[in-house]
Amino acid sequence: MSMALCGISAAFERLTALYTSCDQAKDRVVLVDGGMAVGKTELLHVFSEHVRENGGLLLNATGARAERTLRMGLIRQLCGSGRLPPETSARLSRLIRADDQPGGDPEARAEPAAAIGRAIDRADAELTDMLCAAVLELSADRPVVLCVDDVHFADDASLQALLYLRRRISSAAVMMVVSFWERPRNDLRAFCAEITRFPHEWVRLRSLNRDEVADLVNRRIDQADTRTADLCYAMSGGNPLLVDALVDDHLKEATADYPQFAGAALSCLYRWEAAILDVARAVAVFGDHATMSYTAHLTGLDEETVDESLSVLTGAGLLDGMRWRHMGMADTVLADIPPETLGQLNAEAAQTLHRDGACARVIAEFLVKAGTAQALWAVEALRTAAKEALRENNAPAAARYLELALRHGADVQDRLPIAMALARLEWPVDPAAAKLRLAPWRRAIVGGHLAGADVVTALRTLLWFGDGDSAAKALTALGGSLEPGAAAGVRSMSHLVYGSPDRLLPLGEDAGALAADSRLNTTKVLGTALTARPSVDITGAADFHLRGDLHDSTAESVVVALLALIHTGHTGQAAAACARLLVQARTRGSTTFLALLECVQAEIALLHGDLPGAAEGARTALDRLDARGWGVFIGYPLSIAVQAETAMHRYENAAELLQRAVPEAMRRTVFGLRYLYARGLFTLHAGRTPQAVNDLERCGRLMREWRIDAPAFIPWRGALAEAHMKLHRPQIAHELLTRQLALTPPAASRTRGVTLRLLASVSRRNERPRILRQALEQLRASGDRFEVARALFDFSRACTEIGDVAQARLADQQVERLGLTAARDPGEAPLKKGTRRRTASLLSEAERRVATLAARGRTNREIGRELYITVSTVEQHLTRVYRKLQVRSRTDLHLGLFLDPKAANPGT
Repeated sequence: MSMALCGISAAFERLTALYTSCDQAKDRVVLVDGGMAVGKTELLHVFSEHVRENGGLLLNATGARAERTLRMGLIRQLCGSGRLPPETSARLSRLIRADDQPGGDPEARAEPAAAIGRAIDRADAELTDMLCAAVLELSADRPVVLCVDDVHFADDASLQALLYLRRRISSAAVMMVVSFWERPRNDLRAFCAEITRFPHEWVRLRSLNRDEVADLVNRRIDQADTRTADLCYAMSGGNPLLVDALVDDHLKEATADYPQFAGAALSCLYRWEAAILDVARAVAVFGDHATMSYTAHLTGLDEETVDESLSVLTGAGLLDGMRWRHMGMADTVLADIPPETLGQLNAEAAQTLHRDGACARVIAEFLVKAGTAQALWAVEALRTAAKEALRENNAPAAARYLELALRHGADVQDRLPIAMALARLEWPVDPAAAKLRLAPWRRAIVGGHLAGADVVTALRTLLWFGDGDSAAKALTALGGSLEPGAAAGVRSMSHLVYGSPDRLLPLGEDAGALAADSRLNTTKVLGTALTARPSVDITGAADFHLRGDLHDSTAESVVVALLALIHTGHTGQAAAACARLLVQARTRGSTTFLALLECVQAEIALLHGDLPGAAEGARTALDRLDARGWGVFIGYPLSIAVQAETAMHRYENAAELLQRAVPEAMRRTVFGLRYLYARGLFTLHAGRTPQAVNDLERCGRLMREWRIDAPAFIPWRGALAEAHMKLHRPQIAHELLTRQLALTPPAASRTRGVTLRLLASVSRRNERPRILRQALEQLRASGDRFEVARALFDFSRACTEIGDVAQARLADQQVERLGLTAARDPGEAPLKKGTRRRTASLLSEAERRVATLAARGRTNREIGRELYITVSTVEQHLTRVYRKLQVRSRTDLHLGLFLDPKAANPGT
């Protein structure tokens, strides 16, 4: 005997040499074995072609798993291969048909079962004898080759017949080639032992090495680069079948999912015994956690069988130890498993890992794949894994674990906290989902069965959708008193929704806790700044909530802090903080908070006179969540967008926004007030003054009833005054504006400036320029360039009315410089364009400081003392300022300063 370990080419050369000397050689039996799909079938195929082309008679047969129970299956194939002489083939066919008859020999039918077995054996022997005689007879004229592929699938009778043939061909020109797996089954080992008692050749095929893979790739792909060959070798382990499939995928440019490769890998698995496929599936299920013992447990096989199967899979280039050579193979194997079976395998894997003490995250992933968590340990593992995922800021994973745990929780006490935790995760992404999540638990929520963070989660969701009654009941059931952190969150949310938390919610707080807890104390201070005149400077309280990183648990307090800054005139500080928080919200994927911050940013743009930016920002925020997800908060982006579109005279756009459905509960919130005010402005400027009066008066009445009547929040009196002006009721308008001015704190410069601008229009003619100068100073301080332009229009008209043409011309030039012609009402006549001047670099920083103080009425000596310069230097600066701004006196300085690009820029 000789054994050769070689590739297909060398094996083919050996077979052809043996065939050439078939009538002389003693080693007329060749055994071909090797690993999975290393080319055994391909070798027999090309050798068979060689035999046909060189005058030999070929009889071939192939074993198949499905025909393993077919008695004498391989011998029947050899007999019926179609290459025997007609008379021989006919005799064999008659004998096979007779053997197939259910009765057989009458003598045998009368005998007991053992006798029937002997009759069948006699029939097998007769068929084998006839085939053997035919082969020997035919070999006298030419060589005869018997090729049997995959003999490991042969039935026992066929194996015995092949041994019978092997014993009788030693003196004839007959060659037998038999292929089988490298690791044959036990009953085939006996066959191999018997057949190798006589002279024979043994060819063991191996996988391709790197150079052979490169040669194969280069033969099929023109100008293939080394990287392609290396990839094919790495993914296939040198398995010729897999290499061919990979080349096919490259040729078809299907390398994204490698369909041919995946199909070839599955084909390998299905050609072998069931144990191989079971082991492959178990390794795919366990993935990185696969071990010998885990695989044995999941398949029910002993470790020896598992080890042998792993060796086969490794030799076939599919595995590298316990790992797949390419993860696409594992995905292919998993996709091939029936869903129900795959679920069961994952469930068993999870249980195995749990018993072995694996971490909760690993167990949870298998439970999620299984789609079930029936046992108590499984639910606990899911909850623990969710906590671990949240510590890693992996909210989607935590949601998957909790979703499964909720479906299999034992009772309400177990499931309510899980539902709350899920709602807490869903709210930053989709408030509507959080609402649906808590809907089945409403009775438990209003009954006070909540604790810790669950209180904030439930009340936040109820208030977001305007269900103040349920929120009040829940607080009452809890005794009205909350832990300071929870109280701060609930108070912030109620400030946002209702303006004053005491209006609907029984928030009773211990005075000691209020003083000791900074979160609660600062939240209360900031809340008063939203809808009332604050008694203290709120910037420090706002900074307390804005200086840290963004967390969804503090979202309401952050928004309250931003709005408090806005309503007290600190828009620059609010804008900077909002920009920073927007980046964090995008990074964290907090859609809800991102939408809220975009609303705040749009409101800041509106207050700075950036009308296009305000409209676009509000619409972006509006589209961030669907209408159901906005709840009562939808009034916030809608009101900003309507005000911006109205101010730009885009009434069709504003009307479209007002046609959108809003929840009825919104009308009982501050967002309903914002909406009423915005709609009142729209109807006022769209020419529907009576409707505007109704909306604005209702807005004012509700604000007074709710005790949140603050002009810095909603200046409804100013808009109502404009409506009465259109209705020719100047006295009513004057009273409304005077009252609004008295209620507006000094820090709210924009509201004061707009109020003064309107007040001028119902004041005596000779007083209007003075009042408008005051309005311009306030508006310039607020940074609202749009309102500055409107005030300049009014100032130009007021100066024209009293004959001060120079001042009117200067105001016109300033408006032109600002470039905000949309500030003029569409019904007004166009203003005369002033002479355009080159003002790219008007004033130096020192000149601007001197001019600003002079415009405010300071004397030269006062300016010198404040700026630490001499009176002579002040006079020199003023001389240059007059020349650059083309003004003649201090009374013109205030308007002239608006030509300075720095002065016209908000926030400087």
